[in-house]
Amino acid sequence: MKTPVPGDADVLPQAARETGLHQGTHGEAMWPDQRAAGDGPLSEDLRDEINDLRKQIVDLAMERDLLMRSAALWAREAMGR
Repeated sequence: MKTPVPGDADVLPQAARETGLHQGTHGEAMWPDQRAAGDGPLSEDLRDEINDLRKQIVDLAMERDLLMRSAALWAREAMGR
């Protein structure tokens, strides 16, 4: 399997194919080894932690986008002068 690289959009679909999952279900399915181990539904604490992490991801993505737009604006201004 391909080593995950930050920002590499095809890592999850590739991992899904290699583990026998449909590409569109990788975000909501458990991996086959987790199903075999008998892991059931997530605990409330774990679900809360996951939701907090999802919120952090959204915040970080917005910060990243702002920084990218700022860098692009700075580069355009630097090239125009």
